Amino acid sequence: MSNHYLATHPDSHFLAGLIAARPDGGQRYALRNNQLAIHHLDGRTERRTLAGAEEIRTVLARDFRLPLPDAPELDATLDKLAASGS
Repeated sequence: MSNHYLATHPDSHFLAGLIAARPDGGQRYALRNNQLAIHHLDGRTERRTLAGAEEIRTVLARDFRLPLPDAPELDATLDKLAASGS
């Protein structure tokens, strides 16, 4: 029931933005809209704000291993996420 709610309710943050996470060796990548965090096993965290669609695409392909299709509407959405500052 909770999965259905989180996947379908209009107020769910899973429908309103970009969320990705992936462990890799001694670190864990976490992306929420344009905010990238790299959590290391030693407890430190690197944080970066991604500037636009091109930078988000690069991070998704390189760090999350998720290449995206070339689609102008997708780039417009990614640019909107980056401009929102969240």
